[in-house]
Amino acid sequence: MTKSYRNDVSRVPFFSIIIPTRNRVSLFCEALESAIGQDCSDTEIIVVNDGATNETLAEYRKLEKKYENAQFHYLVHRANGHGPGYSRNYGAAQASGRYLCFLDDDDYWSDHGHLSRAKRSIQNYEGEVDLFLTNQEAFDVQGTQILPNPWINDLTARLPVAIDSEGTRVVQPPFLLTSRGFPHLNCTIFRRDFYTSIGGIDENLGYEEDRDAYLRGIDVAEHILLNPAVVSYHRVPDLQKSENVSTKLPQYRKRIYQLSVYEKGALTAKSSEIREFCSRGKGYQLKHLAQLLESEKRYKLAARYAWQGFAILPTLPWLAKSTYLTLRAIFE
Repeated sequence: MTKSYRNDVSRVPFFSIIIPTRNRVSLFCEALESAIGQDCSDTEIIVVNDGATNETLAEYRKLEKKYENAQFHYLVHRANGHGPGYSRNYGAAQASGRYLCFLDDDDYWSDHGHLSRAKRSIQNYEGEVDLFLTNQEAFDVQGTQILPNPWINDLTARLPVAIDSEGTRVVQPPFLLTSRGFPHLNCTIFRRDFYTSIGGIDENLGYEEDRDAYLRGIDVAEHILLNPAVVSYHRVPDLQKSENVSTKLPQYRKRIYQLSVYEKGALTAKSSEIREFCSRGKGYQLKHLAQLLESEKRYKLAARYAWQGFAILPTLPWLAKSTYLTLRAIFE
């Protein structure tokens, strides 16, 4: 079990585990237990309570007394919280570990050896590791696994040769970009100084902030390690509920955030591969917005986004779609 080092200022843990939470006590306990249950003892656990309501605040206070091996931090209450970016950055600012790990409060680490394996690979590598990536599996609200795996499983058949007995590989951004998915924060480990150097999580993003951090990270990281082991159980939010950030947001706001992620990458990434990847992503988001607007019969605006998408990703079917929407806008 992870020990408490609140009074040992001389100790620098290898990992700081940051768990943001808000009003999800029972699920949070599962996440926290999975962090405590890691067989790597060289850790500290930082819990960031993002302004829990009075109904759950007392329960969190009880847990703080029970789990003395974790540091609990409480943000002032706001109606909608401070957001996922702020909570994680706040936790990172309290961290003293060499590496930062993040765990969502409605997920948990399913592999007790995750951090010990990562530590061995990082320590045995000849360079200074900026990012250590792993994998996770997704499950719906009934506990049924979602297949195919929406993260990096499509890379496993093409992985380079392992560099150690842990099965860890050295990977480059162009290879990672061939995946349809990306490692979420539950299975991403940042070197703390590297996390600070890229500005942490973008607090202006209320959605897909993890994809944004991933793209900005691989854009400038000098050494990236990937271990394909599945380490995390991810619960896909119930679309019928509004307790999760991704289910609270209406479709337009989600698309706007996604568009912002790709727009930023297309404009600011240092790597030409990432700029091109983000440009294509921007094109797809513009087309999705056009289709969403079409479904609401907002043809003039739909045509505008359709032509922008066509300019980035020109295809004959989309030329026909853009022309059709323009004609609908004229004659409606």
